[in-house]
Amino acid sequence: MIYFLSKTKITFLAGLLTLFWVMLATTVLGQGFIERTGDFGLNPFFNYNFYPNPPGASPSLADLDGDGDLELVVVNFEGSVSYNINTGGSPGDESFIYYRSPSPFTSLPDSYSPVSSSPISSLAGVVPSDVYNPSFDSSVNLKFSFGDLDGDGDLDGISGNEEGKILIFINSGSRNNPLFPPPGSAPIGPGDPPRGNSVVTLADPAAGINYAGEGVSFVNLADFDGDRDLDLLVLTSKAFHYLRNTGTTTNAVFEEVTGSGNPFNGFTPDAGHGNPVVGDIDGDGDLDVAVSGTSIAFYRNVGTTTAPVYVRINNAANPFNGITFSADDVPRIELGDMDRDNDLDLAGGVKSGKIRYFENGVQVYGQPTPASQTVCVGSPVSVTVGARGDGFYSDATQTTSLRYQWYRNTQTTATPVPGQTSATLSLTNVQPGDAGLYYVQVTGSARYTGEELSVFSDGFSLTVRQGIGITQQPPSSSVVLTGANVSVPVSVSGAVTGYQWYRNGAIVTGQTSATLTLTSVTSAQAGSYSLVATSSCNSVTSSAFSLTVLNPASVSGTKTVSGSFVPGGTATYTIVLRNAGLGIQNNNPGNEFTDVLPAGLTVSSVSSSAGQIAFNANTVTWNGSIASNSQVTITITALIANGTNGQSIANQGSISFDGDANNTNESTVLTDDPTVEGSANPTTFVVNCPASTVTLSNDGPLTCAKTSVVLTATGGLTGSTYGFSLGATQSSGATSNTATVSMGGLYSVTVTAPTGCTATGQTTVGTSTTLAAPTLAANAQTTTNQPISVTASGCAGGTINWNPQGGTGTANGSMYTFTQPGNYTITAACVVNACTSPPSAPLSVSILPGGFAIGSVTMVNCQLFDEAKGGYQVTFTPQYSGQNTNPISFSVVNEKTATTDPAPYTLRLYTDNPVIILVATQAGTGETRYSYNWFASCQSGNSPNRPPVTTGVPNQTISQGQAYQLELKTYFSDPDQQPLAFSVQGLPAGLSLTGSVISGTPSVTGVSTINVSAVDPGGLSVGSSFQLTVSPAPGLPTSFAIVDVSTVRCEVLRPDKRRITFTPQYSGVDGTPISFSVVNEKLPTTDAGPYSLDLYTDNPVITLSAQQGATIARYTYNWLTVCNTVSARLGVQEAGTELQVRVFGNPVEGKSAEIEINGAASQSVQLNLVDSQGRVVHQYQIDEAGPSERVSVPVGNSKGILLLQVSTPTQRQQVKLLKF
Repeated sequence: MIYFLSKTKITFLAGLLTLFWVMLATTVLGQGFIERTGDFGLNPFFNYNFYPNPPGASPSLADLDGDGDLELVVVNFEGSVSYNINTGGSPGDESFIYYRSPSPFTSLPDSYSPVSSSPISSLAGVVPSDVYNPSFDSSVNLKFSFGDLDGDGDLDGISGNEEGKILIFINSGSRNNPLFPPPGSAPIGPGDPPRGNSVVTLADPAAGINYAGEGVSFVNLADFDGDRDLDLLVLTSKAFHYLRNTGTTTNAVFEEVTGSGNPFNGFTPDAGHGNPVVGDIDGDGDLDVAVSGTSIAFYRNVGTTTAPVYVRINNAANPFNGITFSADDVPRIELGDMDRDNDLDLAGGVKSGKIRYFENGVQVYGQPTPASQTVCVGSPVSVTVGARGDGFYSDATQTTSLRYQWYRNTQTTATPVPGQTSATLSLTNVQPGDAGLYYVQVTGSARYTGEELSVFSDGFSLTVRQGIGITQQPPSSSVVLTGANVSVPVSVSGAVTGYQWYRNGAIVTGQTSATLTLTSVTSAQAGSYSLVATSSCNSVTSSAFSLTVLNPASVSGTKTVSGSFVPGGTATYTIVLRNAGLGIQNNNPGNEFTDVLPAGLTVSSVSSSAGQIAFNANTVTWNGSIASNSQVTITITALIANGTNGQSIANQGSISFDGDANNTNESTVLTDDPTVEGSANPTTFVVNCPASTVTLSNDGPLTCAKTSVVLTATGGLTGSTYGFSLGATQSSGATSNTATVSMGGLYSVTVTAPTGCTATGQTTVGTSTTLAAPTLAANAQTTTNQPISVTASGCAGGTINWNPQGGTGTANGSMYTFTQPGNYTITAACVVNACTSPPSAPLSVSILPGGFAIGSVTMVNCQLFDEAKGGYQVTFTPQYSGQNTNPISFSVVNEKTATTDPAPYTLRLYTDNPVIILVATQAGTGETRYSYNWFASCQSGNSPNRPPVTTGVPNQTISQGQAYQLELKTYFSDPDQQPLAFSVQGLPAGLSLTGSVISGTPSVTGVSTINVSAVDPGGLSVGSSFQLTVSPAPGLPTSFAIVDVSTVRCEVLRPDKRRITFTPQYSGVDGTPISFSVVNEKLPTTDAGPYSLDLYTDNPVITLSAQQGATIARYTYNWLTVCNTVSARLGVQEAGTELQVRVFGNPVEGKSAEIEINGAASQSVQLNLVDSQGRVVHQYQIDEAGPSERVSVPVGNSKGILLLQVSTPTQRQQVKLLKF
């Protein structure tokens, strides 16, 4: 059977891509095989079974004896080896005859048997007697591959097995007499016949390589990467494993390469595959791979000898296409030049033990060179292939011959190229129709038998290029203006390699595209342009393009202004028109210059250095010609209108010119002010009035007799108007330069001229008064709850202006009366016409409130009702002093709520609380307290240690910055003549308590509530409070003002809200109504105070405002500070919610005091226990109190009087504890 190639496509079997034959410039071509089956000396394996039982034949070819031909090693399926030497002719002789030889695969020298005297082809049916199984630790040796792994010049062996192991057989014999001991065996012992190397020294290069789990492993040695050492291909049922030799030629070390570094990456072995073989199958000089199976898979190397890349080739493009085996054959193949004709033949062993022989009859060994070529139309083409064949010959002639036929585009005899019947394709004067892919078919005859064999070469790709041509010429000419951009396209067909534009025959630098592109052209660029286009085949030149560049006019203008720039003055504009163009600006239809002056200007005259100028109203026009690089000057004079003071007047003229040399003024620009940076700026000036002087005089001063003076303005222009300041009255309207005034002070006049300009003058009107201050006298300096009248004398014919401090009374002409308790300071001034005297000497008076206090207590009845607990029902009557007619509110701390019921009062008390605190308040007075030892009174009928008493301290009014002193012993005394200890709270800054004296110099004004407490040595005490008002230092203010605020009361509505009641104190009151307001809090009202406001603590300062006539006074009032210094009291409480504190056992005898707190439900409660020196003894806090809380307060080792302070966010109570 004859096998030949008729290749039409390649299939890339990584499951990725199918490439058709016509898509490749170089196509896989191969060799023509013929199977030799007869006994004509053509098949050395004819009629011979190597291993009928056990079956199988895996052939390997290698020159193992160094005689230049190939020996045959056959392994059966159980690993037994048959070694057959080639005894064919001398080198160059194509005959080959195999004789069985003693196997070098043995470990004992005496097992060698003599060489068989008959060729293996005549031993049909004979079972080899010198079979040796070198499987060692393996069940089967599959197939051998040979190569020099240790660099000693002989061939070593390598084999895989069914367990995936790789076995190395190092040749310890010689190049001509091989010996393959088992892998890892000991050196040859004494007495063994020499066989070359006596010791195996090479480390196992396959150590650690094991593909167990991947089935059988077939191996093949080859220099895949072209580095002159042997690499290893291992084929398992799972994958192609590529192991690169990273050692040396004398010491191989195999390392597997994976991923893209594996040239077989992506390939998967076919089911039922056999072994791989390696060789230059396609004749291109690199290594290809074939794998046995029912058909032979072919992997062509399309890379290089050093960087292989494999593509699987299928169907007719596979050189082994048509060579098949049955599935039962279990084929094993080998490649080798068995007939020594320089091509690769194929041997295929099968399960029956036979070997089939396929002789390579025709081969293309030199593919078309070059593989592709690009030429121009009309060029010659020549390309040659190399081929050889065995040929048909007899023993007598031994002649060979090959026939050639070239085809274009397909490998088929249907499209031969006429006349192309040699190894060289030779074409002359090629045309575009000659382009395509060319192949040569090589036909020869099989040796001896003469069967015809035919193969195709790789494809030769021919590309034919046509010359280029111009398909669109440039326009013949164009006329443009200087500065224009020019673009001239030319269309060229074909493969252009370069463009170049020429002007007047000279190269235009930078113009190397099909389009001529010129930007901002000048007249120097005018001329004749042409394009030369070149290609690899020819060049063409375009027709000429003529460019004409015109030079138009280019007119611009500047505009400046000069003048006085005052209302009624003049402004002169100077306009310079310049033609910077290369052409003349003609006097074309229309105006070359137009200027419309803005409002505020009126044209008075115009002129020009050339041409014709005219104006109509405020529009100025000019017509004329301007030569290139010449200029024309235009002058415009205009009047500045009155009333334009402060105005900025801007203006620009408009220039029209012929910008394209067509005698039409189609271009327009605006004038530019050269004094301003930039371009196209308007010309601007500001109108200002000239400096002028106006004098204002008066015929004063004012005196008590002369109540008005005349103001006179001089220096104004005719027609001016006069405006005098407030308080001056003009006699004859705005044109009058005089006015009268009746009060002293600074006055001004503004004179406005007809131009709108103004000037101002000032004068001061003086006053001359010699009035003496009045003298004050009081009917009494001090009274108790009785009014005091103050009389002013020494103001005949005038009126008295009173200025009280510390409170207000009633003015009645020259008498002023105080009726309310308090400390007052008063001054007065005499007013006659416009004259006011200095203030009088201040006079101080006091109305005492009577010293409201609980002076003593009268025991009415004391009756024991609970002897076991020490409970008494006590009836008593407090004795007051200094009371007025207002109701008295009476209470007992922790025992009785406040009541205005009259005495006597009855309480049920226990001896563990022998001392109670009596509290009384009366409107118009302060609070008074009294410590009452009821238990002692019950025992003796009177108190053995009587508490201190007080007459009450009257409210005090003092002056800021003046020394002050108050002796408290005047108002407090002890009935038992014991010394008293005083404590004071609420003193303003600058005052302090020393012993019983409050003294110092107050530094701030305001109203303070002072709480005074007097304690006797027995711990009994009495308290009183009074208001201390610190007023500004006495003096008569010169005008209406709020000088102070008298705080009446401050109520706590809730923790963050207060109700403040106050009365502002004024100075400079003239009897006219006063409008009072509080900024953002109270609208204006003329009602007299006091005023009440509900305020929040986050707004602690308010601004008071009062207006009397045209005078407005303001006062900043820190009401929260005043509230904090005043005993703030709660607003109306719900019944039963008053804070109550009760002490069980007072005096305290143990280490702690038991306290009961009521009236603080759901509130936080703070307890502070301090001693008489103010030191904290104990602190305690209840976060949320219940309806009634019982607390044990430690008192420690403290003795004497302790103060227990109990407070909630809205209430506060203080209880005295006595500790013995």
